[in-house]
Amino acid sequence: MKREMSKIIIVLGLVIAVIGLPLGIGTAKANKISIILKDSSIDSKSNPIQSAQDIRISLWNVYKQRPGDLNPDGSINTSASHYGGYQTVFTVTPDNDRYFTKGTYGLVNIDYGALPDFPVIAPFNAYLQMEYKNHGDPDTSYQIYDFMDDLPWNNVERLLIDPQASYYTLEAGPQTNYNTFTLDANNNAPTTVKLEFGETLAEYLQWSKTNVRFELSDNLYIDGSLTLNGHLDFGLNEMVNARLENLDKAPDCDEKSMGRLYFNIIDTLPYYCNGKDWRQL
Repeated sequence: MKREMSKIIIVLGLVIAVIGLPLGIGTAKANKISIILKDSSIDSKSNPIQSAQDIRISLWNVYKQRPGDLNPDGSINTSASHYGGYQTVFTVTPDNDRYFTKGTYGLVNIDYGALPDFPVIAPFNAYLQMEYKNHGDPDTSYQIYDFMDDLPWNNVERLLIDPQASYYTLEAGPQTNYNTFTLDANNNAPTTVKLEFGETLAEYLQWSKTNVRFELSDNLYIDGSLTLNGHLDFGLNEMVNARLENLDKAPDCDEKSMGRLYFNIIDTLPYYCNGKDWRQL
């Protein structure tokens, strides 16, 4: 009976249920993954798989598979930008070898810390990817295991195994898929909400609750235009290297334009608007 390639993901705390090819039900702990492999064909959803299975483990630095992570033949692309430098494949036969706990049919225990040449975990290889297929099938048959399908980390295909980090801290590093990145989401910052650049550099952009404004700790360079919908307050400081607006004819002068300045490039004279007419400075 051909096994269907459907997949349903349910997350309840640390209990992870996946229906796929094959079906895996498991728990993820500090250094162990426990998975029950089951046949997902329509007439045998509850039958544990007891035939040989290939399980491929690899390490990465992002939580979700990206285009180009696999080669066309199904092998792992070791030149992929997010590849963590480690992969291993082992074959297990449930209820028949050291990866299986006897008494629970289809259960496979993977102690990834005991895998061959397993490296020290750091941010560049902190995510574990697990794939599975029937032994002897081509590599293109590998199915990826989804470890989590819960907000805010939907469809997490790689398990974070760095005990010193979180999905939030790591994903804010190399990349984030969020269109909005929120600071102080619980609104409990006492005086400021700060975005700081470098522990030694210590420059920052912050929102001051006291002054009700954004504050920048150093100079600002704008490679483009700046449009204001309000006042530009120099605080009695000098305006350096400034030029009046250069025009070849006078624009409209009315009450809304009172005080406006411009420089006429035809007669090479500056003018100001008094609310009715343009007068030469």
